[in-house]
Amino acid sequence: MLFIIAANDENIKTRNVDQTFQQLGLNEDRIIMFSNRHESHFKSAFLMFRENPIFGVGPKLFRVMCDEEKYEIDRWSCSTHPHNTYVQLLAETGLVGILFILIPVFFFIKQVLMQIVSKIKKKKLPLSDYQICIIAAFFITLWPIAPSQNFFNNWISIIYYLPVGFMLHSFYKKYNNNNNYYYYYLTLRLLRNTFGILFFFALSI
Repeated sequence: MLFIIAANDENIKTRNVDQTFQQLGLNEDRIIMFSNRHESHFKSAFLMFRENPIFGVGPKLFRVMCDEEKYEIDRWSCSTHPHNTYVQLLAETGLVGILFILIPVFFFIKQVLMQIVSKIKKKKLPLSDYQICIIAAFFITLWPIAPSQNFFNNWISIIYYLPVGFMLHSFYKKYNNNNNYYYYYLTLRLLRNTFGILFFFALSI
């Protein structure tokens, strides 16, 4: 449908198709990460991470540090944030900060892989359809190869953390009478505390 509309409307084609191809560098010799501006943000952020790999430059400080000459790539390298959650966390909180996101991500990936294997082997599925939908919502907001909002923005935190509450509740309910309850209890406590720390940290700065 979108293709048909774009093919019959020159303005839409120019704005949504031609400009996208130009931003991605598909008409040039190399592929650009989303746009020249995004690529400059990423390069500047990685310079900050390379200089401060453990703790980063500090939350919400990309907008301040990007003005420094040593982090300047070009006239587009400075912005309020790098426009990618993982790049922002690497630059502003370093390896320590990004672990708070990677731990839940790997936990959910493990759950999805267990679901797929159980489906193939026709065993009892570990996740319900409800939980699969919540995990999908989680990955949509934290998809690594897509531009994103400022991770420490208050309203975007609601989008990040709201599905997590529903997911933790569903896990607690499911494994309450399970023999492996203690293992899942500790795992979920870790997830809950991880997101709790991030949420409190985001609201306090």
